[in-house]
Amino acid sequence: MRSVLAILMLTPRTLVPTDVLIDRVWDTRPPAKARESLSVYITRLRAALRQAIGESVRLTGRDSGYELDVDPETIDLHQFRRLRRQADVLAADSDCERAVSLLGEADRLWRGQAFAGIRGDWVARMRDSLDEERRAAILKRIECELELGRHADLVGELRHLLAQYPLDEAFIAHQMTALYGSGRPGEALSLYRDIRSCLVEEQGTEPGPLLAELHQRILRHDPGLAVRPGSLRQYSPHQGRVSRPDTLPPETAEFVGRSAELELLTRQHGLSREHGDTPQISVIEGMAGVGKTTLAVHAARAVAGQYPDGAFYLNLHTHDPGHPSLDADEALHRLLRMLTAPATEIPDAFGERAALLRA
Repeated sequence: MRSVLAILMLTPRTLVPTDVLIDRVWDTRPPAKARESLSVYITRLRAALRQAIGESVRLTGRDSGYELDVDPETIDLHQFRRLRRQADVLAADSDCERAVSLLGEADRLWRGQAFAGIRGDWVARMRDSLDEERRAAILKRIECELELGRHADLVGELRHLLAQYPLDEAFIAHQMTALYGSGRPGEALSLYRDIRSCLVEEQGTEPGPLLAELHQRILRHDPGLAVRPGSLRQYSPHQGRVSRPDTLPPETAEFVGRSAELELLTRQHGLSREHGDTPQISVIEGMAGVGKTTLAVHAARAVAGQYPDGAFYLNLHTHDPGHPSLDADEALHRLLRMLTAPATEIPDAFGERAALLRA
């Protein structure tokens, strides 16, 4: 049952075909009556969700599969990915201070190993993939902190990370850089010698180009390794927007059967951009559960390159019995937070919030 819930939470508000669920739950060893067993799991899961959180999350099923109707922002993985996307934009815009803040917030969402206690080959592969996402986010944060000149502060943390990733050359390079920037070049060189000896003895190989080049730069006291504290760019009405924030929900591989509608939506936006800057509004209507949100997200992803200022997703919860509808004040507050405006700098008055968003 936990496996089914985990699979559905990876792609919220998206229909997951029954065959896909069976393959992921039982790998290559499904029971003789896999569909019946899956149906039992779904029934139990639906009852457990109802008992735990009421009707705010709905698990719906059709002949072709099942869908978990839940706001992605209530799932830690999708929060993590959104924060990481926003941080990447900030880092690309040289706003390392705020990128570090978002990446730290993203890492704090991890409360242990992904899919802890759930077995299976597919789950194991997905767990490794998610662990790699976290590793990449940690590396990016440390890279940004080095740009900010926080070498001495990172030495202790990197020592713990090297215990977790003992032969990871990216972390080793960051530790050598942190040591050198902290006035400890001897320790940086000693770390390189220790790692080299370990690689030669255990794997019969030399350190890669990244470490080898860094080793040479330290030996010749390369000025490029000197600590240069990064600048802190504060949010303001005139320069608070990041180069390209993106809060769209994640796409899913299972999106099929909407090519005509997707082409219509994307073509309309393309024509609108060709004939001026008049905003283009598209309305998608249909019964609950038919995939309106998924279609909208795919269309938004397809035309996102035409909107360099950003792409935003805001759920107003107007027909969601599990959540109160957003009023205009709260909607503006959430949009400003998507722009990474500090909560303490968002005004209380509606008019002032609207003016800040337009600035």
